[in-house]
Amino acid sequence: MASFGKVGLVEIAGELDYTGVSALSQVIEEVLEAEMRTLVVDLSGISTLDIDGLRGLNAGLKQVRRAGGDMRLAGPSDPALESLQASRLDEIFSIFETPQAAMASF
Repeated sequence: MASFGKVGLVEIAGELDYTGVSALSQVIEEVLEAEMRTLVVDLSGISTLDIDGLRGLNAGLKQVRRAGGDMRLAGPSDPALESLQASRLDEIFSIFETPQAAMASF
């Protein structure tokens, strides 16, 4: 994870599935413990986003919002975007083409 002021940037590559979700959850905890309340998750390197990954993203969004912040998604790969659209999570998340655009939206 990288931080830019009060915005945390998390880059995820490969598969966001059951095992990847625990790593994402840990990063979200670290972001909140560092008193950052805004988080951008870069999905450009995702090859697979399954139901566990979708649940993990949704749970992360809820966790960040409960802490008074927000989480945005950036640059989703085609497989990630297809999964987000199929699950209708694209209607819940703010999704941007690039991490820079997502960070600038805060």
